[in-house]
Amino acid sequence: MPYQHAKMNRRGYSLSKKKNSYLIALISIIFLTICWYATPFFIFPLRHLVILGNFYISEDEIRGQLNQLLGTPIYKIHPKTVLSLLSDQPWLKKVIIYTLPPGRLLLKIVERKPFLLVCTEDGNPLLVDEEGYIIQNPAQLTHFPTLVLPSLRWDRKNRISLPVFKQIKEVIERLSDTPIKIAKLYLTPQDELKIFTEGGLEIKMGEVKDITTKLIILKALWERIPNIENRIEYVNLSCPSAPAIMEKVSK
Repeated sequence: MPYQHAKMNRRGYSLSKKKNSYLIALISIIFLTICWYATPFFIFPLRHLVILGNFYISEDEIRGQLNQLLGTPIYKIHPKTVLSLLSDQPWLKKVIIYTLPPGRLLLKIVERKPFLLVCTEDGNPLLVDEEGYIIQNPAQLTHFPTLVLPSLRWDRKNRISLPVFKQIKEVIERLSDTPIKIAKLYLTPQDELKIFTEGGLEIKMGEVKDITTKLIILKALWERIPNIENRIEYVNLSCPSAPAIMEKVSK
């Protein structure tokens, strides 16, 4: 019996040793596989750029500014580095980076959306996005409302310095899905707003406070007065509790 018990122990030890050997071999294979597939992500040099999402920024411009990264190990390339190299692109909002084997970098470009033209009475218009950042001096992009200001100021981030920009944005966004088509907006030094529609109607909004109430009244007038742009000279909503309209004088 003792001999048989010892024999069984040796057999159990042998089986256990064999299982451990298989386990070690399996772990080694998994480790080597991970290393094999991870190598292109971290060690291989950058060989090719894949660029997606750009519309206003040309792909040639992006490649020209990022060519110096070619040959750099993938693990050394940080999104902040890419952004710094593209910092002179006013259309660029952010870049999302993905690594692709072997030695490829996918750049998903997020561009700023053009929103509004801003200018002074005698100045050239500048195109800004919905956050107020300057995008460019537009050449072809003129199909946006124009905001005329008494003066133009910008902060260090190249964003328009205008305390009432949020309210003006609300006006444009709330009227964008209505028949009221804005051609120009005028802001006085006292922050009083005037709107001129594409049909030539003048809308005196007054101070931009209570702008939501004034827009509700304007939409109601637009619905109640058929063909309003041909019949009305101007609408005065400076005092929302007592809106006024001036009819056109027939000649």
